[in-house]
Amino acid sequence: MEVLVFVRRVFRFNLIFWSTFGRTMFTE
Repeated sequence: MEVLVFVRRVFRFNLIFWSTFGRTMFTE
């Protein structure tokens, strides 16, 4: 299914994005 692959990609992107973005935001 293409939808499953799309969701997996978005989930992985969100995980990386929030791990880096969250660090810069909450480290202050």
